[in-house]
Amino acid sequence: MLDRPGLEHYLADELGSATLLLGERVIELGNGGVIRTKSREEAFNLAVIAEGAGLTLTRNVIPWNPNYVYGVQTDTKSFAESKLMPRSDDEIVVIFDRKLLEHYFAWIVPKGSHEFRIGLADEANVWAKFTELLKVINAEHLKPFGGKIVIGGSPDHVVAGNVAVIGDAGGASLSQ
Repeated sequence: MLDRPGLEHYLADELGSATLLLGERVIELGNGGVIRTKSREEAFNLAVIAEGAGLTLTRNVIPWNPNYVYGVQTDTKSFAESKLMPRSDDEIVVIFDRKLLEHYFAWIVPKGSHEFRIGLADEANVWAKFTELLKVINAEHLKPFGGKIVIGGSPDHVVAGNVAVIGDAGGASLSQ
């Protein structure tokens, strides 16, 4: 599991004199090297799009229509003993079970003290499969979160002029 805010702040600290916009949604990359947010415009020499699977900005930069699956996960507690549960805080469980998931997989990641991040990704009926998995391991969903996951690899090019696309927006997630 990645500490995204921590990573972003680390990268901001390493930038030196460059400018990094955090906490603002970019609504447009304008012609002539201008980034627009709701509250301001900034000139840029290089822009890196890391917007996730939404591809709102990416579609305007790189012609690409990726395939998706859907994922859902939750942080929860479980005291159940099951063959599916990790045996230690250092073990991550990945589940490939065609009775539960038709095409992709589920995961159980220990966070310590009987806390886990539990989730799955598949093409259809994701919520029903997710609730079934939670029943099997005797856990409940507290605040589920998730969404589209880009599959099938990256577009032919992830750079256009002075704009680069990385992460899920550039197809760097699950491969098919």
